[in-house]
Amino acid sequence: MKICHVAALVLAGWCLMMPPFVQGKHGVVDHNAPLSKWTVTNAFDTAAECENFRGTSMTFDQKRSAQDPTNQSYKGLQAQRALSQCVAIDDPRLTSGLAPSGN
Repeated sequence: MKICHVAALVLAGWCLMMPPFVQGKHGVVDHNAPLSKWTVTNAFDTAAECENFRGTSMTFDQKRSAQDPTNQSYKGLQAQRALSQCVAIDDPRLTSGLAPSGN
């Protein structure tokens, strides 16, 4: 987690996290990566705000992918967003290295 993200999290209670891509495999999401290796994309005050943003983002990604089905970057982002999770900032998995549980 980058230091600027940590500062943003101090002010919020929830963060939207996305899994990393598998190194060397374009668009392939590493769904087994520990949560401590995931990227914080946004911070929120509540879980509901986070889930609402996540759902809206997934809908946007699906529409964008449908408009340009040959663009593999959209497909990779869509897969990454589908696996994203809203996580409380005090979740022990952020530092434990444990893989996230399924939704």
